[in-house]
Amino acid sequence: MSKNETQLGINNGYLAWMRAQWQCNPTNIQPDWQQYLANGKGNTGDTQQTQTQQQTQNSTDLAGVSKQIAINMQASLEVPTATSCRDVPTKVLEKNRAVINQHLQGQNKSRCSFTHLIAYAIVQAMKDHPSLQSYCQRQNNRFTRVTPGGVNLGLAMDLPTSYNRTLTLRALVVPNIKQAESLNFAQFMTAYNDLVQRAKESKLQPGDFQGTLVTLTNPGTLGTVASLPRLMQQQALIIATGRIGYPAWTATMDPHVLQQLQISKVMTLTSTYDHRIIQGAESGQFLAHVHALLVGENNFYE
Repeated sequence: MSKNETQLGINNGYLAWMRAQWQCNPTNIQPDWQQYLANGKGNTGDTQQTQTQQQTQNSTDLAGVSKQIAINMQASLEVPTATSCRDVPTKVLEKNRAVINQHLQGQNKSRCSFTHLIAYAIVQAMKDHPSLQSYCQRQNNRFTRVTPGGVNLGLAMDLPTSYNRTLTLRALVVPNIKQAESLNFAQFMTAYNDLVQRAKESKLQPGDFQGTLVTLTNPGTLGTVASLPRLMQQQALIIATGRIGYPAWTATMDPHVLQQLQISKVMTLTSTYDHRIIQGAESGQFLAHVHALLVGENNFYE
């Protein structure tokens, strides 16, 4: 046991038990513990005081974007949510994206990402599920369903932000594409790319954040298989996409065998929704619709 140790954190209950043994008879415990407690290191008051002092010395007030994220996350605890999950095969998605990018390359235009297509599929599916186009608002003990009209799609973006002179942290911003359901795919890509570019250049305006109805977050770019993100107030649902890859149970299989068995890569979609006004069946049907579009049904890619 280090003589410099002044706190045991969540193990303080064990420390109290050892102290009681020591006070009864010091020889009841091991020599290291005898020395530790004899030196006053086991005094609960000293431990708490030292811990408080250290926390004060190491604490820094959150500010700017980091502070607002903390406020939003705290407020999100008031939203009772549930989550639906669905695995989507991505072979058709990958092939059509390649065709689209070949076309765009010939026109010297920016490439189409998987997220462009997934986001557009979410918007198209939302159009056919009016029950998802509302959020719940609480005033005192009165709950109301608010339907703002239109689908403003929020895009969760992870950006570096300067925290102080020596520390750089990540910041989450969620601007939205206004009335996304009214845009064709070319217009949607333009609006999407504009938001991303302005976010990188710190040129987003307050109006870019207002009125988000549904949010898309993509932790799959970091290798995350599935995610259950927090749902903000005055939103209907948040969709998270996992990584695109072969199922975990195929990890030890030969790639040639995978091709012979025609095993497709998959992507996990999760839909976290406000359970006060949206039910599991509605969320499940919505994910099924997104699935159908991404595998080419309803002439989605055409």
